Amino acid sequence: MDEEEYSSFQASADNIEHVRDPRTHKTISYDAACKLGLIDSNAKTFHNPVTNQTVSLQEAAEKGFVKRKVRSADCMLLQSYIFTFENSNYVTH
Repeated sequence: MDEEEYSSFQASADNIEHVRDPRTHKTISYDAACKLGLIDSNAKTFHNPVTNQTVSLQEAAEKGFVKRKVRSADCMLLQSYIFTFENSNYVTH
């Protein structure tokens, strides 16, 4: 995911597939993460209670604590890239 995509990374149950709790290493829902104080949806931040650090959702995703949902538009774009690559001169048969 590039910087532009992260800038529009919204904190919501619609955009976050799951969150990894640093204390238990188990994946939990977005709502559970909010209730436990791991995600601040207003500030769009993730709080790690083990290290007591608060980071952006972007950084939390890069560290593997937050997993963003893949949207169908993302899948279509990826399929387009694959099709273009497979039909380009880069592939030798």
